[in-house]
Amino acid sequence: MTNREYSKFEILNFNHQDYQEGFEVLCEPSLFINWNMVAGELLEKGDIYFEIDKYKKEFANFKSKIRIGNIIFDGLYFHKFQHRYDVPVLNFFADIVNVEETDKTYRILNKKLFDDVGSHRYRIYLPEDQTQVRSTFDLDKMILSLVYSYNSDCRYTILKIENKRDYSELLKNEEEVEISNALVLETEIEMYGNYKEDVKIKWRPDELNNFHQKAPVIWMDRSNNTIGFSDNLYSQRYFLSEIENIFIQNIYPAKCGGGSELYLFLKKDKQRKKIFSAPYSVFDKYAEELSNCTGLQVVFGKEYPCD
Repeated sequence: MTNREYSKFEILNFNHQDYQEGFEVLCEPSLFINWNMVAGELLEKGDIYFEIDKYKKEFANFKSKIRIGNIIFDGLYFHKFQHRYDVPVLNFFADIVNVEETDKTYRILNKKLFDDVGSHRYRIYLPEDQTQVRSTFDLDKMILSLVYSYNSDCRYTILKIENKRDYSELLKNEEEVEISNALVLETEIEMYGNYKEDVKIKWRPDELNNFHQKAPVIWMDRSNNTIGFSDNLYSQRYFLSEIENIFIQNIYPAKCGGGSELYLFLKKDKQRKKIFSAPYSVFDKYAEELSNCTGLQVVFGKEYPCD
């Protein structure tokens, strides 16, 4: 838990049926926030203040009470920093006061949610260590989880709402792709990342499918001075001027099967960004050809065992 204030709640004797649509901010005049509203627009609504917790993370909090369906919460918050602001907020949270330091809060809220949207509940989770109980509802890919955690130190209830909806229109390639030369990777390779968090991730260009079918590919576009990476579904492109080097990290098999990861060291960020994940040592045999093809230095990290 953070050092945040706990939210109180109130059960309404109404029959609001808009759980799947969004939530209402009870300011004057009130605002209804659709779950699909992009983060940039939500942050401009004005009924928000910011605070930094003890872990130096900045949160956006609503100043007014929030109505979700037939429950009013004193507080709802989300991480201010998102990798993209043209997508909806992916996670909302409320830390809720526990009545009498028991699971009574969880039971009251869970009963109300079950009464209202019980047909959408798909899981009650009890971990092996018996320190948590979780009830989860799928509201048209808005995953609402009510969690009660308990151990010797504290007991708390959290409401988490996770946006799992599809926004695949963001994956559309707006620019044409020219393939000057390409390195076809004939092995099982997957692109790392989530398009909802990474603006670079797009659909695999059709131009690759014309002659490389669905094989993973690293290609050069000399006319635009870019390099592209693609697995069988997704792709990413970068200007060569953005990249310091290509970094390969092998994790040799030990307690698990190991693996290999391909990164780009980006000049602006001064850090590595993971592009591909693959089985152990897959990229080794491509390193020299990759350097010759791209003109970039390929650097290997020190291997370590898979824990």
